Parts: sequence; structure tokens; C-alpha cells
Amino acid sequence: MTIHNTDLKLLAALQNNDTDSGGGNPSAVEILDGQANALFNDISRLDRTHGKVSLRKGFMSVQTPGTETLLGAHIILSQRAADPAVSVAMFSTGSLADTRAAARNRMESYVALGARSNWELYGDHLSGARHLILYGRYNLAAPEIGSVMTLVSSSQTVWVKITSIVSRVYQEFNVPNGSGGTRTFARDILTLAMSAPLAEDFLADAVTDLVLSSPKTAIHGTLTGSGAVYYGCMATSVAPLLGAGDCG
Repeated sequence: MTIHNTDLKLLAALQNNDTDSGGGNPSAVEILDGQANALFNDISRLDRTHGKVSLRKGFMSVQTPGTETLLGAHIILSQRAADPAVSVAMFSTGSLADTRAAARNRMESYVALGARSNWELYGDHLSGARHLILYGRYNLAAPEIGSVMTLVSSSQTVWVKITSIVSRVYQEFNVPNGSGGTRTFARDILTLAMSAPLAEDFLADAVTDLVLSSPKTAIHGTLTGSGAVYYGCMATSVAPLLGAGDCG
């Protein structure tokens, strides 16, 4: 008896939701082809406004009464989401029983906390802020566009992706020198656009030319890790030629 395409099934996990305990072992529920919301929920207006990451787990299964050898199977993303605000990617954790919390940790492990940056937070940054404003020495190298920086306070750690450099200006400051007078120093003020607004408040210290050993919010760089490999698809920029091939 031959194994047919219809014998290859995609099964949902026991908990098909976005709670920390979502996922887990496979269930007997088949994810039917072409059925709306069989795997993901609809996107609400709130999610569209603020953004959201949904994780769902699926299992490949061969359901046939025969004992034929399966020579191989694969799964791909062959089409992008019709909504330009939606992105889809696949990855494997290598575990049948892990939950959403474990999968999220693995997904987030593509970057790890790096050394503290020479840039300092300039002014308090409140929830909803879309720009990261920093100050640092003149000609200090700016973070690269596309890089990820980390904001670390006493209560939380947040990773932010830099999408553009909005401005960089030179400014002089006058601060008390401790003997009744003042001293003057200059710093560059760097404004960076982030890929998503802040969800929490981050407080800043007063601008200083001294080294802050324990700032209210420390700025760190990140190190790229290899916690997961992601698979997706994207539209071609030019029409492909028959027989042409390239991997990058």
C-alpha cells in the first residue's frame, strides 16, 4: 500500500493557545487545510495596534494502515501572509513535550546580554516611547542600524531593535563641581528609532561626565547566539530564471 499525500497530517498540540503552558505533547486534533483559525486566532485591533507574538506548536504525522517506509517528508512556508503587518516564521525546539514558555525562551536566545555600552540614557523614557535617546562622548561610535540593545533596570530587562538613527547633536552641559562653582563638558545626544514602543518606564540619571557605576537604567549591547534556526519566505525582487539557483 502506497503512502499518499492525504496520509500526511498536521496535528495540533494538547493546548493550542498562547498561555505559558500552551503547546505540550501532540493531540489527535488534525489541523485541516484551508480552515480559518485552525491554528492561530484572529488578530484583534488591540494586537494590531500594540503588536503581539503568537506561538503555536504543530506535529507532522503519518496516518496509514500499512507498514510502508516513509522515505521523507518536509514542511515549508510557501506563501507570505496577505497582511503586510503580519510576519510568519518556523523553528524547531527538538522537543515533543515542551511548552510555549520554553519555546519563547529558545526564540529569545538569539541574542544574549553583552557588555555595558558607553552610551547612557538621556532623560526618563516612559511606556509607549518610540525613540531611544542616549548621550555619550563626542565621536563615540553609534549603535548599528538593525542591532539590538538592552535596557536594564533594577526591576526589568528589555531588548530593543534599532531601526534608524534619527539625529545626533552636540550639546554642552554645566554641572556643580562640588566647590560652589560649575564645570562645563560636552556630549553628543543620539536619538534612535526602535522597532516597537517601550512597554515599561525606564528612568535616567542626571547627565554627568563621571562614570555611573550603578545607573537607574544601564544600556548594554548584545551578543548573537545560535539558540534557534528560523525558516520563513519572502517575495523575489526580480523574476527568477529557469534553471538558476543560489543559496545565501
